[in-house]
Amino acid sequence: MRCPVKNNEKGLTPFYIILVPIILVAVLLNSGILQKLLPAVSVCGEELRVVQYNYYYFSVYNNLLAAGTDGFDPAQNPENQTRPDGSSWRDWICAQAEKRLAEAVYFDAQAQKDGYHFTGEELAPVDARLAEWTAQAASNNLSVKNYFVAYYGAGMTEDVMRRELSREVRAAAYRRHLEETCQLTEEEINAWLAQNSVEDYATANLQLIVLEAAADRFSGEVEERQLEDLEERLRRLTSRYEADPDAFSRLAAAYSAWPEAWENGGTLVNQDREALPAAVSAWCFDQPAPGAVFSTVDRSAGEGYLAVYTGPGVSAAWQMAINALQAGHVAGEVQAALEAAPAVYHSWGMRFAGK
Repeated sequence: MRCPVKNNEKGLTPFYIILVPIILVAVLLNSGILQKLLPAVSVCGEELRVVQYNYYYFSVYNNLLAAGTDGFDPAQNPENQTRPDGSSWRDWICAQAEKRLAEAVYFDAQAQKDGYHFTGEELAPVDARLAEWTAQAASNNLSVKNYFVAYYGAGMTEDVMRRELSREVRAAAYRRHLEETCQLTEEEINAWLAQNSVEDYATANLQLIVLEAAADRFSGEVEERQLEDLEERLRRLTSRYEADPDAFSRLAAAYSAWPEAWENGGTLVNQDREALPAAVSAWCFDQPAPGAVFSTVDRSAGEGYLAVYTGPGVSAAWQMAINALQAGHVAGEVQAALEAAPAVYHSWGMRFAGK
């Protein structure tokens, strides 16, 4: 007489044959092993794994969540949500991610090819962003390791995050370098101005130190006590400047919250209205006399400013034309390079992108 249990086990055999592989695939997917091993895309001759692709994908996705965009539901799969243009939200996120990825790879590779030397100031955003992630992890009661997995996908590690963040920071710095050193002719600038109607006024040249209020260590907010401390720090800084005006650059390098101050001593040239903090801009473009000093705390911004107006700069319209043309030249360069060598997608790896 056969045992009925054994008959049941035989009957369940096909079920297990189907179930076990599904479980194994689920385990592999959630472990992040496949994301670490599988290539997702090749750009400019470099092959990026799924975890690298996911750095860019989830950077766009997390920004989308922070913006609270209408029409996007974070509780639903982006692939199942349609945008007004008929595409899926996943397609849009992938397109934005791939644009960031391609530009990062391209400009970083060009910097290496040209032997460009990055300054400490240009690379400073790397440590600043890592510090932000650490703070965000702590505020969510997560270890940094678990934070990266939760917000940037299975298999994500601090090493991958640092490497891709560093690549983006280097690429952005080198892109700025290319734009700033792009040579233009007067004919190009005049042609742009003829085609674009923009407001014109004299830009401002000035020296500027920006102080930031410290957040309360318990609430994490800037409160009245911190604003009072900021006002006192600004008062002492202003007194030191008035006692020794020649020390402005040294004071800027030592105390200004703007990273650029480390290399330019707080000296700013040809600044338009939008380039400066609101309080400083309002003062600068109220026609102060050269040498005028401005010292104030913007309590709503949680910042204090010490500024010295040194005189008017070039035409704002002329500067706008230069900025637009320089950016356009560099954008055209990368577009041509990527069209000549388009990205190559690895279909198997892309199945795990965004997961």
